[in-house]
Amino acid sequence: MTGVLLLGGLTCGTVVTVKRKDLRIADVASALATNKTYVSTIINNISGMGFSKLINGHRVRHAQAMMREHPEMPLADVADASGFSSMTTFRRNFKAVTGMNPAEWKAIDSDTGKIP
Repeated sequence: MTGVLLLGGLTCGTVVTVKRKDLRIADVASALATNKTYVSTIINNISGMGFSKLINGHRVRHAQAMMREHPEMPLADVADASGFSSMTTFRRNFKAVTGMNPAEWKAIDSDTGKIP
């Protein structure tokens, strides 16, 4: 998953990938030729959440899409491809976003064919 970061009308030609495990707010600020305080303020004002929570939410949504498109893919591979540095981090953030762990979500999604 890649996307151009739009912050209060400020855009840049650089594509920021949320799958990059070492992505930091300083990287986004650099890509936008501004400082991290400004980026943090804009993200908080627009999304109502901090940088890490925003990025991890995008990573979880990417993981959900991967599990739907590739149900045979092991969860460790999904976590890695979505930008999580460990299974522990993947499970913790997945549960924070969806209310269930990845295996539970995957089982419900495949059993019902519905998006939980």
